[in-house]
Amino acid sequence: MNDKDISKYIERYNGRLDMFGYDPRTLGWGGGKERQYLRFKILSEIGIGLNDSVLDIGCGFADFYGYLQENGWTGQYLGVDINPNLLETARNQYPGVRLEVLDILNDPVGNNYDWVVESGIFNAKLEYEGNLDYIEKMIKKMYEIAIKGVACDFMSSYTDYQHAEAFHADPADIIRISKNLGAKIIVRMDYLPYEYAVYCKK
Repeated sequence: MNDKDISKYIERYNGRLDMFGYDPRTLGWGGGKERQYLRFKILSEIGIGLNDSVLDIGCGFADFYGYLQENGWTGQYLGVDINPNLLETARNQYPGVRLEVLDILNDPVGNNYDWVVESGIFNAKLEYEGNLDYIEKMIKKMYEIAIKGVACDFMSSYTDYQHAEAFHADPADIIRISKNLGAKIIVRMDYLPYEYAVYCKK
């Protein structure tokens, strides 16, 4: 992501963190824990096994880690985010969880992980870089790191309303990007209106 977009991204999340604290609204999600956990359920249904390793990109408060643990998962987890303030809150919620301030496009991750997931990082409209260009670079890098596959979610372009600051991705564009990787693709449009998830499996 362009440095100017990164600065605006961090500023936006810090402002919401000051306003809402530890709350899904800080991360730009409405609907509370119930809707958040539904998104996590869909991402996990790519096939995450109880002992599989997971890299969570843009992990925010690392609540995906909490969701997995609540459902019996015992694998290795690494959560990364570009915002250290969100990670500090995450450490308070989940003492001992592995978290790093890291940008996978510019910083080495160190290890490969069975599954690489993200939730919500592609939803903000960028000002200094094309959203699809950024998404393509990110999914390509996530796929390189993944051993088994990648799960991502998006706000859909199939809607009668789009927020001025949000990016609604056309599913056809995400399918094209994923096919260019040689991935086996599954598109999930069966859980929330105006949102969808894409699995890229090796």
